[in-house]
Amino acid sequence: MIDALTIAEKLDLRPPTAEQRAVIEAPLAPALVVAGAGSGKTETMANRVLWLLANGLAAPSEVLGLTFTRKAAAELGERIGRRIDQLGAAGLLPLTEGQTEPDPFDAATVSTYNAFANTIFRDNAALIGREGDATVLSEASAWHLARGVVADTADPRILDVEANIDRLTDLVVSLAHDLADNLADPAAVAGFAEDFVRIAELRAARRGAASTARSRRRSRRSAHCPCSPPSPSASRRPRPSAASSSSRIRSPWR
Repeated sequence: MIDALTIAEKLDLRPPTAEQRAVIEAPLAPALVVAGAGSGKTETMANRVLWLLANGLAAPSEVLGLTFTRKAAAELGERIGRRIDQLGAAGLLPLTEGQTEPDPFDAATVSTYNAFANTIFRDNAALIGREGDATVLSEASAWHLARGVVADTADPRILDVEANIDRLTDLVVSLAHDLADNLADPAAVAGFAEDFVRIAELRAARRGAASTARSRRRSRRSAHCPCSPPSPSASRRPRPSAASSSSRIRSPWR
C-alpha cells in the first residue's frame, strides 16, 4: 500500500497533517468527517481520491464527488482532475491490461446533489412513465410559478391572511420545499393544519368559558355582600372647636 505521505512527496504536494492522513487512508466504509471552514476539506477529498486510485482500490470512473453548490463542484472537479493527471504522469496510476497510458475519458464524476439526482431521473424516467427531458426549476422560476398560483387562486380564505402577495409566495415556496424534502402528502399536511386550528379554537373557547365563569362568581360575591360602603360623612372625624381646644392648653406661667 502506498501511504498518503509518499503520494504527496511524489507529486510535490504539501504533506497532509495527521488528521488529514487519517481521513485520506480511512478504510472503505461509510465515515463522517466534521471540519470547519478553511481546514482543507477540498484538498483532503482530492488526496483521498489519489490514495484510492494509487492503491488500486478504485478506478477514476468509480469516483463520485457530490457538493451542494455549482461553484464547489467545479472547484472539486478541477482539483481532482488535475491531481489524477499528476498521478498518471508520476507513474502511480495503475493501468488495466493492454493500457500503456491512462485513459483521458476515464474520469471521476463530480456534481451537485440536484444535478446528479436529475441525471438519475433522466436515465430512468421511462421506467416510471415520466418524460426524461424534465429539468429542475431554478429558485427564481419556482418563485414566479408560485406567485402565479397565489395570484390566480379562488380560495376565499386567502383574504383572511394578513400578508401581501410576495410574502404569501415565499410561504408557498417554503411549503413546497418542505413537502418535497419530507416526502409528505399535501392532503395529509392540510389535514394536520385543520386539526391544529380546531385545537386552537377549542383552547380559546375554554379560556373564554373560564373567564366568563370567574366574572360571574365575582358578580355573585358582590351582590351578596352584607356590608355597604361607609358614607363620606361617617368616615370623617369631627374637628374640635376652638374653645374646647384652648381649654385643654395649660399656660406655662400658671
